[in-house]
Amino acid sequence: MKINLIITALLLLGFVPATKAQDNQNSNTKQTDDVIYKMNEVDQKTEIVRKPEASTDGYCKQSSGLATIYVVFHKSGKITKAALKKSSGCRQFDENALQAARKIKFKPALKNKQPVTVATIVEYTYQIH
Repeated sequence: MKINLIITALLLLGFVPATKAQDNQNSNTKQTDDVIYKMNEVDQKTEIVRKPEASTDGYCKQSSGLATIYVVFHKSGKITKAALKKSSGCRQFDENALQAARKIKFKPALKNKQPVTVATIVEYTYQIH
């Protein structure tokens, strides 16, 4: 009875064991879809068309700061990941920088004349006068 409940719970949560055919199909897809290049590995770098500003909203005690964000620029033209790598020292600014990074508009990088996914660091700075 207990085992049936666990198996049912796992199935409901989507933990279904894959068959070898599914594994092969998924691995073929991953070979082309999940490759993330570094900027120096592509023929033409990602071109940022619009980089939204990030504000401090007046909450930062320091006079200046730099937030370093790891960003994945997907070949489809969408940001698929934005993660804080190094804090600016102001939590509110860091959150605003993450939100701004997720709204970046860009032209995808190219490798062999085909759009590819790349990851790089984007920096946001603030300075209070």
